[in-house]
Amino acid sequence: MGKGFYSVLDIDPDTDKSEIDREAYIRLACQCYLDVSKDPDARGRFEEINMAYKVLSDEETRIFYNLYYREAQDASGYQELLLCWKRYALALSISILTLGVSMWICLLIWLLV
Repeated sequence: MGKGFYSVLDIDPDTDKSEIDREAYIRLACQCYLDVSKDPDARGRFEEINMAYKVLSDEETRIFYNLYYREAQDASGYQELLLCWKRYALALSISILTLGVSMWICLLIWLLV
């Protein structure tokens, strides 16, 4: 899994979602499907294609992947990407929670005064 997701699906980074679905994923998945392919490495290739499709077909993860594309060239980069995404989601959740608590405190102070 030393290749970037764009090279796994053999597409350009500016390819739109419908082309990813239609041209890249379906074509490659059919070639590497276990019942069709006699290649002994078909299972690994099929999983690699599925992972690339899962990241690139979702707009949010694709944007995030594009931001860190250079660091995500291998499997360890992908794990680092997921870790960064989880940290981002946690920070966003904490920010929203803090904002909610602040609003409640302000409302309580306003009602008491």
